[in-house]
Amino acid sequence: MKKFSIIAALAALALPSAASTQTAFPLKMTGQHGSLVKGKTRVAIASYGINFIVAQKGTAVAGVGLNSRVVTGLSGVDEATMRRLANEGYADLKAQLAAAGLTLVSEAETRGAIQQAGTVLLPGNTESNRDGGITIGKGVKKASVAYGADGAPLTDIYPASGKAGGFGMLAAIGKVNKLAAPGKALDTILLFPLLTVDYADTEAKQTRTLTGARRGIVETNVAFGIRMQSPVNVVNPGYMAGAFYPSKDVWVDTPFSKGATEMTAMANDSAYMMNVLKEQKAGNVAVDLPAWTALVKDAYRAYNASIVAILKDLKAKG
Repeated sequence: MKKFSIIAALAALALPSAASTQTAFPLKMTGQHGSLVKGKTRVAIASYGINFIVAQKGTAVAGVGLNSRVVTGLSGVDEATMRRLANEGYADLKAQLAAAGLTLVSEAETRGAIQQAGTVLLPGNTESNRDGGITIGKGVKKASVAYGADGAPLTDIYPASGKAGGFGMLAAIGKVNKLAAPGKALDTILLFPLLTVDYADTEAKQTRTLTGARRGIVETNVAFGIRMQSPVNVVNPGYMAGAFYPSKDVWVDTPFSKGATEMTAMANDSAYMMNVLKEQKAGNVAVDLPAWTALVKDAYRAYNASIVAILKDLKAKG
């Protein structure tokens, strides 16, 4: 069996080329490379998932014991809704691929290749993710939950958190190599899209006051966005593996929540000026479910459209 090139896999992640689609979410993708589709005539969706960020905490340190912190959580969205949206996103990608004239491998054939390769499906077709560790200085930690489509469930090959990088690719090489024989037999590339959507943008920063005292500020602005951590991992069986993904986070101004749309906490360390402050804020971001659901649908349509546009472009270039 011909092994995948680790160098080629990492190179595919680093390439700066881009493609865009004109949608409500003006996504620009980066990382795509002609080798991802070279020699294959069909497309198989091996896995399709949506990763929903459901909580986040921003911390900025002004001094010993003087931290500013904002903690929020998404509320008003149930598991059934998230699973349904993952299934709808998968169905939309299939429809867009077909409309673009790209030949799609059936679910039965795709599942057969996955099983033949010994790929492990994630229990319950879901995975919870948290950014762990301690905060020194400043930082933002997020928690998310990913759900896969019933017809293209999540696997253990790529992280369901949406994180991507050289080490992740290296860890996946052994599992990817096992897809070579069944994938080549189907004459197909295999797609593993994972869309990450967020409900707020949190920024933590450290500054100085006019008197030179240390200050920590955390700002959380409620907004709907597609995160860069939305990779489209691609396996070209017997040849190489790589990925493309949004070149930056993309946000829209459409309202979807009830209550406050921003929270700010501040900490100052200025004992000389008698100004010692430690501020922490917490709250739930309660969603208007129809409005939020509509935004998720807009997001997966734009994400899927970008995938289709890139595949068409790469195939046209040969």
